[in-house]
Amino acid sequence: MLLSFEGRGIAIKADVSNAEEIKQMFQEIKKRWGRLDILVNNAGITRDGWMMMMGDKNWDEVIDINLKGCFLCMREAAKMMSKFKSGSIVNISSTSGITGQTGQINYAASKGGIIAMTKTASKELASHGIRVNAVAPGFIETGMTLNMPQNQLQEYLRHIPLQRVGEAQEVASSVLFLASTHASYITGQCLVVDGGLAI
Repeated sequence: MLLSFEGRGIAIKADVSNAEEIKQMFQEIKKRWGRLDILVNNAGITRDGWMMMMGDKNWDEVIDINLKGCFLCMREAAKMMSKFKSGSIVNISSTSGITGQTGQINYAASKGGIIAMTKTASKELASHGIRVNAVAPGFIETGMTLNMPQNQLQEYLRHIPLQRVGEAQEVASSVLFLASTHASYITGQCLVVDGGLAI
């Protein structure tokens, strides 16, 4: 979903792992609004499984969408933003990319890679007036967590110092902060939103 500051929005269907489709998406942004001020990279999938039993397809799909997709969107966004010497990019990572998670070697690699890309891109793009940061959510209430067995949920909560599941709005507020002028002197950082899970 693409939004203008006037509240107008359009939806564009695109495979984030397809470079040509991403180029077309950003061309559409340029045609409609002429510029881009904020990019939030939040496309992501999971294909969990133990490393020794993980097939190539499950590895490739997660890396292509989560990591390559983030790179492709950053690359095109940076080209547009650099012309105006301003812009903010926020990439959605995960605490799995910081601490690792059993059964998620592909997901952890992709989310850890996003943090590394964020740090590198922030250095490359700073001279163009573009800030690049990441948000790493922990255990957040979603449709998936709502359907989790109670005993499994309690086991997760045992490891969270704040003793509760996070809310999607808490992640969104963190993204909004990093994208806004309130964070105008912050770049290359990864804001962890996890109730203390990764401490």
